[in-house]
Amino acid sequence: MGGQLSKRTDEHVDKIVDRLQLFIHNFDLNGPKDYWGYLDQRLCCRLEDIFRPTVTKLQTSLFRYYVVYGVQKTQELSQHQAQELQGQSEWRDWFILSFITCPRAEPVISPYFSHQWSDTFLVSLHNFLSVLFQCMHIILFWARLDSGFAPRLCHSRPRPGGPWGDAQLA
Repeated sequence: MGGQLSKRTDEHVDKIVDRLQLFIHNFDLNGPKDYWGYLDQRLCCRLEDIFRPTVTKLQTSLFRYYVVYGVQKTQELSQHQAQELQGQSEWRDWFILSFITCPRAEPVISPYFSHQWSDTFLVSLHNFLSVLFQCMHIILFWARLDSGFAPRLCHSRPRPGGPWGDAQLA
């Protein structure tokens, strides 16, 4: 059963990554933004706070991947997202793309134009989504247990007489 679950998880993750790549390869600016928002609302928001920096970093990398793949669309990105992105320090250096002829020669952004960076980003995104889906199965399992048909061991509230209620253990 575990192998089937893992295989289905991998299939879901592959479809998500493929869809994000399709949006980017079609120069669809709203596609990855809307789809990431959907994933964030449906999946990422259920994660513990410790994962929020990873989610934010992957989101930033997703949009950098878009920019790198579609340098010719940089002006469009700058025009539509300028007000939102200019206040974010991780984007400040990226606004030079509209004014330079060879982005690969610019030390601040040149690493993002390598195949190694894009491959690493896609593998990181895939791995994160795989872990997320595996965690979601565990979270949903515990949520079902906590919904009424399981012992109330999951609750953090202390119960009179300890976790087993008033019953005494022999």
